[in-house]
Amino acid sequence: MKRTNVGFLLLSALLLATLSTSVLATVPGDVNDDGIVDASDVQLVINSALGVEGAPNGDINRGGTVDATDVQLVINAALGINIRNLVIPFAGSATCKTCHGGKYDEFIQSGHPYKLSKVVNAQPPEFPFSEVPNTPEGFTWEDMSYVIGGYAWKARFMNQNGSIITDFLEGDPRGPQLTQYNLATQGWVSYSPHEEGTKPYTCGACHTTGWVATGPSGPHQDDLAGIEGTFAEAGVQCEACHGPGGDHVTSMNAADIIKDTSAELCGSCHFRDSQHRIEASGSAGSEFIRHHEQYDELTNGPHTVLKCVSCHDPHKGSHYEGLGGVISECTDCHSKTIERASMAHLDCTDCHMPKATKSAVSAGEGVHRVGDVSTHIFKINADPAAEMFYQEDGKTFANGFLTLDFVCLGCHNGASAHEISEVDQALADVAVSIHGSK
Repeated sequence: MKRTNVGFLLLSALLLATLSTSVLATVPGDVNDDGIVDASDVQLVINSALGVEGAPNGDINRGGTVDATDVQLVINAALGINIRNLVIPFAGSATCKTCHGGKYDEFIQSGHPYKLSKVVNAQPPEFPFSEVPNTPEGFTWEDMSYVIGGYAWKARFMNQNGSIITDFLEGDPRGPQLTQYNLATQGWVSYSPHEEGTKPYTCGACHTTGWVATGPSGPHQDDLAGIEGTFAEAGVQCEACHGPGGDHVTSMNAADIIKDTSAELCGSCHFRDSQHRIEASGSAGSEFIRHHEQYDELTNGPHTVLKCVSCHDPHKGSHYEGLGGVISECTDCHSKTIERASMAHLDCTDCHMPKATKSAVSAGEGVHRVGDVSTHIFKINADPAAEMFYQEDGKTFANGFLTLDFVCLGCHNGASAHEISEVDQALADVAVSIHGSK
């Protein structure tokens, strides 16, 4: 095996002399097979790269040589950085399907696979329950390389350079350019105005499988300069959560694939704020929680001990009826019932999971506003003076509770139910009596 000198990295490796970081079982980099990747493994890879007699094979990335790349990879692994996606081959979801056909058939009906879909032969991608029939005005399907989304809420578009098509800045004579298609209204709205009417695609960490960010210098997926990274598959496919499955396909050993049921795994994408505050947007009195923050909502609410999989089957969707994605009922844990006869027809989620989040569209105004995504905060604060939103670090955030405007007035708007025009003590008294208290 060819070996190249990596002495210039030796100093970096020596700095790890006291390092011992535990990692997932069978993660590459554990050269001495002792269950951890630490300074000993770093030294062994260096020895292998330098051709030291008796050194084990240090070809971490399986490239056929042992060189500086392998040394850097094992250092990263020792520091706790997951290098699986860089060194184990991806099998592809079609390969997963050959053994796990039932799971695959359920999964392909959910939204995850459609976070990014390639446009092939200038034809719109197909979705199981929705349709994106047209491109933004002034464009054709021949102008498109990928569609972002298209399942359940909205669709955005990438041009033949791989860049996301946006609106132009306000006042630009080329605008407005309405480039987001909202499924619920079948209408077009402005999206993320930029000077050139485009922006780079950098969203692959949560919209693709096996994303490697590369920046403007590339390499670029499909050699499209607007995509600042590469990926194994478009969309959130099997190996986005289970890790690259090449070794598993070869060995058929369950130890060679990840089965992580922690909320933190889901939370690696279903969050926005690094401190896990709940980000919101909108002017005062019209705020909504921003979408894909379910982990932040969960960790700020009363259900922090739960995992996402306590209530959700991760292979099944829950947006469309009949998919079976919700596997638990509130009454599996909670014994309280609705004691007010006039409200006996309600489900727990009607009040405890109102649509306080907006992904694409909203309805109503002010205290009667309703978003298009159910919140995962659950806790209700019935104090009529409670403020759900606050300002910090120049941003708007939601507290870890729901106020009665979202809980009650989204329905009591004069159309769905008799109108209640404000949150007051009388409404609070009714709210706290629903379960028989007060």
